[in-house]
Amino acid sequence: MNGFGKEGKVHLWVLIEARAIRNGIRQSFRMAVIDITERKRMEEELHERTAELVKAKELAESAVEAKAAFLVNMSHELRTPMNAVIGFSSLLLDDSLTPEQKEYIEGIRKGGEALLALINDILDFSRAEKEGVELEHQPFNLKHLIDESLDMVAVQADHKGLNLAHTINYGTPDMIIGDYCRIRQILVNLLTNAVKYTDVGDVSVSVSSKVIEDNKRQILFIVKDTGIGIPQGKMNQLFQPFTQLERTMSRKCEGAGLGLAISKKLAELMGGRIWANSESGKGSTFSFTIPVEVVQGQQLELGETDRGAVFEKTLGQKSLRILVAEDNPSNQRVLVEMLKRLGYRPDVVADGREVIQALERQDYDLVLMDIKMPEMDGITATKVIRRLRPENGPKIVAITAYALEGDREKCLEAGIDDYISKPVQVKELLAILKKCSVLGVAA
Repeated sequence: MNGFGKEGKVHLWVLIEARAIRNGIRQSFRMAVIDITERKRMEEELHERTAELVKAKELAESAVEAKAAFLVNMSHELRTPMNAVIGFSSLLLDDSLTPEQKEYIEGIRKGGEALLALINDILDFSRAEKEGVELEHQPFNLKHLIDESLDMVAVQADHKGLNLAHTINYGTPDMIIGDYCRIRQILVNLLTNAVKYTDVGDVSVSVSSKVIEDNKRQILFIVKDTGIGIPQGKMNQLFQPFTQLERTMSRKCEGAGLGLAISKKLAELMGGRIWANSESGKGSTFSFTIPVEVVQGQQLELGETDRGAVFEKTLGQKSLRILVAEDNPSNQRVLVEMLKRLGYRPDVVADGREVIQALERQDYDLVLMDIKMPEMDGITATKVIRRLRPENGPKIVAITAYALEGDREKCLEAGIDDYISKPVQVKELLAILKKCSVLGVAA
């Protein structure tokens, strides 16, 4: 059989089969090696990609921190001179001036307040951008919020001859739980824009609600105006930061283009949303929703819990000993003059070391403490005072140009009793004194 016997054939098939098995094992081994190599390459690529993402995240976080530090310093540097501008102009308006002088001083004050509003917008946008806004969860009266928001634009509306109106639809709860200040901020932003871009006609607010579940409601706010409106081609630019749609309208109105962007961020942070409908030349309608809880069957007493309550002025009987710690001469004069007009005669020092030395000479009921001072800053001085006099130390209120999220907490952790940011207003000063339970007007 072609030179092969039966046994030869068997041996040949065994040899062929053995070689096939060996080749299969080799092929499987080669495939396994290739598979392991490919997997290792993919793992290395994944590791490299992960490292790149981690590095990018660290760089982004570093950039956020750098921006926050920059904003802290800029806030201080801008607010410090603004305190003098607004403070002195407000004091001058209380004096006997000619109508022309009052007009000039009022112009200075309004310019200062416009700059301060711009600073606040930038800080608010920065907080909202990194979701650093700490939301409050307090009960308040919804009607108070609407009334107060309308009051804040009433003067401008009156000057333009506009009608302001509001409607609260049937079934809308009186008392709700949410962040009073943030909701008011959105509403005031929308009302301010409505008044700004309306020359004739009306600006109105309507409020309604619908049940979400149990005692939870969705509150719908609608701000409508009869102003210049927004072209359809510009609608997609709304709520974008630093966008001013009036650029093609000869820069008719001032602003940084942040109000709507901040409003959008705040509404979303509170679990709501904001949108707009408009037609060029026929006015605009801005709407936003906020989910809230309803206070069932309770009449909230006016006071600190109700953020919409009217501030009740209570005059004390005690003449307070007040120490002002401020290194800026202009700001020293503003605070001292405000306190003098309230009936006080404060002492003044320029840094933290002088505060401690002054307290060694005599007792003070209250220290109005600037935070950023030479020699010794306000935080360090406060810690020293609390260590030296843990029981009978003075009330300490930080008066500072810093106004970022977390600044208040740093002050309170150091032992400061309360916090107020510059520029200081007389009403704010009265309120902070009352809150510290040290209000008293000398005869």
